[in-house]
Amino acid sequence: MLQRVNFSGGSTISSGDSVARVSGVDRVAFHSEEPFYRPLTLGDTGSDVAALNSFLRSRGLSAPDVDRFTTQTRTALIEFGRSIGVPTAVGRDFDPGWLVYLPREVVIVDSSDLTVGAQAPSPGTELFNARPVLEAAVLVQFQEPVTEDEQSASEPVSSLPITAGPDEQLFVGDSEYPFSEAMDAVAADVLADLGERLDPAARVITVTLRSPSDPMSWLLPSASLVQDADGLTCVVVDVRGISIPVGVEIVAERDGIVTVRGELDESMKVLVAAPTEYRSCR
Repeated sequence: MLQRVNFSGGSTISSGDSVARVSGVDRVAFHSEEPFYRPLTLGDTGSDVAALNSFLRSRGLSAPDVDRFTTQTRTALIEFGRSIGVPTAVGRDFDPGWLVYLPREVVIVDSSDLTVGAQAPSPGTELFNARPVLEAAVLVQFQEPVTEDEQSASEPVSSLPITAGPDEQLFVGDSEYPFSEAMDAVAADVLADLGERLDPAARVITVTLRSPSDPMSWLLPSASLVQDADGLTCVVVDVRGISIPVGVEIVAERDGIVTVRGELDESMKVLVAAPTEYRSCR
């Protein structure tokens, strides 16, 4: 019977954490190259035995650094078993059900169907769904506006890669994130933090590139510009469902991206394909 669950949606589970108690025994998370798949006993050898010895050492127990189940392994295993509620007579041999496989050292739980009081999950059953890991976040310009459905579509949306300027900064909402060395992606060491802010299903997130030397400058797709018959230039913004032209001055343009100055702010949604009725910037 499932007596206790130590996590819920949004929880962080690290290798070595107790995740649940089943039939009087705590189940402990452990990151290894592959799940444990068989019981292990004295004399067994293999990569899974090496992983077991590694796990026992990570718990501060005296286990050998070999791929063999030795008497030293058994002594450490008995001590570990006692700590999680396994009787000594049972704990002489390793039961793979004591450990919960983690694909990474740390995972964030997205959801779980476990219920206290329910029957214990059968071997091989997933205890929770882990939130996907953000492996890369590259800068692109979309050739057409991206709909909400396309943001989570499995097929990539047509786009062109871009590179930020040397003095530009990248913002997601109000939070600034560093660039990669090539200035064409988010730095790898902050991807985990960025991933926690995202919808797990989303493949696209809108970011803002701006220059600290000119707080009135904004980077926009060139397709968002409107030039009217009087020679004025503007963009059309959506403010609480109302489309309004805002005059801008073009500072620079490259790779389909234009730098403009104008009275824009973060709350405004700039329309890439302005309605046909907006042909005047007044």
